[in-house]
Amino acid sequence: FPVTIGGNGRAKGAFQILSMHKDIQNRGNFTQAVIWTRDRLLRHKYKTNPRYAIMRHNGNPELRQVQNYAQRVLNREQKIKQLNIFK
Repeated sequence: FPVTIGGNGRAKGAFQILSMHKDIQNRGNFTQAVIWTRDRLLRHKYKTNPRYAIMRHNGNPELRQVQNYAQRVLNREQKIKQLNIFK
């Protein structure tokens, strides 16, 4: 994957991880970004409350834009499940 920079230069990689996150060594490394994201979602209780975990991972759960983003992610997940391709 090419190195992607966003967030006014503060976010890096395919997952656009902000530079403020010091718990990941290489934000531009796809494998590290996947593992880091998975671990954060699980830490925020994704298995029992995926909507909250997604909101918490992406910012302040009180913000409408964060709430809307979480809902879009969950809607996509539901559409993928309906395709029934992961049997």
